[in-house]
Amino acid sequence: TAGDGPRSVAYSPDGFFLAVGNISSDDVSIFTVSQTTGVLTEIAGSPFAAGDGPRSVAYSPDGLFLAVGNRFSNDVSIFNVEQLPLGLSRAIFIKYVGFCPLLN
Repeated sequence: TAGDGPRSVAYSPDGFFLAVGNISSDDVSIFTVSQTTGVLTEIAGSPFAAGDGPRSVAYSPDGLFLAVGNRFSNDVSIFNVEQLPLGLSRAIFIKYVGFCPLLN
């Protein structure tokens, strides 16, 4: 299940993962997506802490980064996403990169 107040979702460019920004619990849930059934399975370590009020999530076109717009802290959390094939399944590693404050 997603965290509290799921607000935004984004599929990774390859369609293997789904990110959910949870505005009330200040985190991001990441799920694998079954390519045959569409069933979601939360990955180990999820949800991942983000800024205050994650409102939107988006993967970079190459799928290596996940950006999370945080409404109440007025910044962006950037996660480095490394995807590795494991036979017919896939694994994901997410490393928190840091905040990028937004300029007003």
